Amino acid sequence: MFKNFLSFCFILTLLFSVKVKAQDEALDDSQMLPPPGIVNQVYEDMTGNWTAESDMMGIPMVQDLKIYWDINHQFLILDLRSTGKEDVTKAYQGKGIFGVDQMGNAKTWWFDSWGADNISIGSGAFSDNKVTINNSNSMMTETRSFLVAGNEMIMNAKGTMNMSGKEIPYDETIIFRR
Repeated sequence: MFKNFLSFCFILTLLFSVKVKAQDEALDDSQMLPPPGIVNQVYEDMTGNWTAESDMMGIPMVQDLKIYWDINHQFLILDLRSTGKEDVTKAYQGKGIFGVDQMGNAKTWWFDSWGADNISIGSGAFSDNKVTINNSNSMMTETRSFLVAGNEMIMNAKGTMNMSGKEIPYDETIIFRR
């Protein structure tokens, strides 16, 4: 009886191994390669070095934003560094990773000085020279858009921020220039 059981296990293992080997051989080279890079004109127009001045929570800031493609042209990286215009010890840093899902929609992640508990995840849509993203984290919910017009990129963020248990609305427009 035990010999029959061992024989059955051996045959089952052999059949499984043959099936897995056949599946591996059925894959062609194109299935083993990453997809081609993203072709998206809005993201392409966003690439470059941008600067702007704004108020961040009431503090005048100078913002430097570098936007570039990375990882096989699959992700647009937004690298933001802001310092106080009058007090350089006031600082903020953020990094966005923007992609496009299989349906052609924007998919975004935002990491910043507020730490891991406040990573924003968003999704959105493209229209002409604009991307509009709905995103949120534990501190805020917003709609953010980027409209590229030549050497200007107009970023608008409208939403609510939860500070000390209070919902505080905001609507901010920043014009970045190359």
